Amino acid sequence: MLNDETLKALKKIITDELDPIKTPIAKIEEDMKEIKDIKKMVVDLREEVEAQNEGHTNEIKRLKEENEYLTQRMNAMEQYSMKPEVIMNGIKEEDDEDDDDLKKKVMEISKSLGAPLME
Repeated sequence: MLNDETLKALKKIITDELDPIKTPIAKIEEDMKEIKDIKKMVVDLREEVEAQNEGHTNEIKRLKEENEYLTQRMNAMEQYSMKPEVIMNGIKEEDDEDDDDLKKKVMEISKSLGAPLME
């Protein structure tokens, strides 16, 4: 069996050996806590960025749909605003010809070209 003095001596040896290790262990524990805090901040920032990205993706999708809709509306309005005109050059105009005679000529020409016009 070990006597009290031997136990005290062993305790002192162990304490003397462990004391220099306590400070680095405390520093490691501090560093680990700091690493955990940084990790939490990174996770929080990632979640925030993902949420913003999802919002931006939805906004881009909405804007693309709106752009497509407005483009179609603009095209429809442009087509609606255009007058249905046919310009023909090279048709001889007679002196005694009136609008009805000219209209008949144009209708005959368009019919002969396979593109009959509606009155």
